[in-house]
Amino acid sequence: MEVALASKRKLGFVTGAVKRNTTDLNKTEMWDTINNMVISWIMGNISPNIAKSILFINSTRDICMQLERRFLVTNGARKYQLHKVAFETPQNGRTVNEYYTDMKAIWE
Repeated sequence: MEVALASKRKLGFVTGAVKRNTTDLNKTEMWDTINNMVISWIMGNISPNIAKSILFINSTRDICMQLERRFLVTNGARKYQLHKVAFETPQNGRTVNEYYTDMKAIWE
């Protein structure tokens, strides 16, 4: 997602480098428009359950900070469960591409 935002010159909204200008009405309106566009991109790329937790946050920067805090926490039980699933997932006659795709989904 970072690459996509950088390629559209919108990464500054996530990093906080692009600040909301409150003195110029046109710049404020433009910032709000772009901020909302980036928020809609983020919401379109996350699961509905995660989207519910950030639904009422109005700043792209605040959303990204919230998501970062949420996913930086190590969950030992979840990590064990994923390792177990990955270890127990057989190829079962699937092509290497199909098997790799399933394994990649588990790893991610």
